[in-house]
Amino acid sequence: MIESDDKFTYGQPGQNPITSSFVTRQLYRSLSNDGYACLILAKDTEDPLTFPEDVPHGGYVVCVCPLDTDPMSTHQTSAGTSFSIYKRKSSASLPGRYIDLQQKLSEQVAAGFCIYSSAITLTYTMGYGLFSFVMHPVAVQYFLQPTNQIMLDPVPSCVYASRAFLKGDSPLAKSLAAFVISKNLKTVQAGSLLVNFAMLIQNGGILAAEGVHLLCEAAPLALLVEQAGGTAINDKGERILDLSSGEDAHQTITICCGLKESIAEIVAAM
Repeated sequence: MIESDDKFTYGQPGQNPITSSFVTRQLYRSLSNDGYACLILAKDTEDPLTFPEDVPHGGYVVCVCPLDTDPMSTHQTSAGTSFSIYKRKSSASLPGRYIDLQQKLSEQVAAGFCIYSSAITLTYTMGYGLFSFVMHPVAVQYFLQPTNQIMLDPVPSCVYASRAFLKGDSPLAKSLAAFVISKNLKTVQAGSLLVNFAMLIQNGGILAAEGVHLLCEAAPLALLVEQAGGTAINDKGERILDLSSGEDAHQTITICCGLKESIAEIVAAM
């Protein structure tokens, strides 16, 4: 465990692009004195972040992917942040411990993601449906839109996955590739996991990706897609929300998510 310190560096405004370290530091500052969180696990930091002993320690653990962008892009593109929240397992009023990161993924209290583009959107759930909010540029507040909860389109139209994944030798990759051909689906790859997931939520389809951070990315996306009427599995066909995090806080997995019927058809062919 470490406390956030000066190892997080970033350039002056306008000189360097905003990095995930910058986002992590801003989040740490925001949560360090409000008494809600006891621990932050960020995808970009090796060790979880705890708070000084002289500040309030809350009852929640925050897992966050601070900034998800297209690593191959040389120009400014859409980016995103994903997060999930758990109740702590260790004693209250003390700094968080590693045991607080050993959670069953179905026990998430809340999850969501933000997309930073021409508009800033927040898609969020507390386990009672999936809702989308947009940042008003003048009021600097999030407003609900649309007023009804989000559900996946019942007819898949495309698959959000890289060509390299679809050409892979794993049972999941072969089954998904066969599904794409049988349904005559188009493939889309934005280069960013969260941008792909945002398009999945808006337009329906199936998303598949390798090397996805279990606690900071796969877990929140699995909860979000299930709240929209879908499901998420790993490369063994197991429901992701049935999994538990182990001793490795930075474990990565393969994720495939989308409409329940489509995922069931893919699993059956594995």
